[in-house]
Amino acid sequence: MKKIGLVVKTFDDRTAEIMADKQSACGGCQDTRKCKSCLSGSDKVVSLVQNLASAAPGDVVEIQHTQAALWESAALFYGVPVLGLLAGAFIGGSAANGWGMDESAGAAAAGIAGLILGLLVVVFSSKTAFGRRRWIPRIVRVIEDGGKQGDRDITSADHASNPSCCSG
Repeated sequence: MKKIGLVVKTFDDRTAEIMADKQSACGGCQDTRKCKSCLSGSDKVVSLVQNLASAAPGDVVEIQHTQAALWESAALFYGVPVLGLLAGAFIGGSAANGWGMDESAGAAAAGIAGLILGLLVVVFSSKTAFGRRRWIPRIVRVIEDGGKQGDRDITSADHASNPSCCSG
């Protein structure tokens, strides 16, 4: 999966904050001028990405997220909390009589605890070095310099066949 984004801020740990379109990067825009209107407005998403291309603020960049990383992160971010909820509910329902609780109340309380535990697992695993390397999208190349070194027009075969306001 590839998107086009605008670098907003860079950080010392080789990451950057980018602003990108919620839909596929400038998908409907066929304007070949350098308007960059596709990267401004209210339906934008600001994300943290790996800055492998050493992009600077103001640069228009190509961001890539692999299919495997999308599936893995979806399984982690959705699956682990749901599994925690279900496991907690089953354990709570089974052990409720020993706790002196109604079966439904035990299942609900332990289910909520399992959900919270699952969410904590997701948060902490995404903050690890492995999680950041594996699941965070990365900037793979600078399409257009933000103006620090002049107005440079980078064109390639894949962008020439798909003109947009971001890469024209």
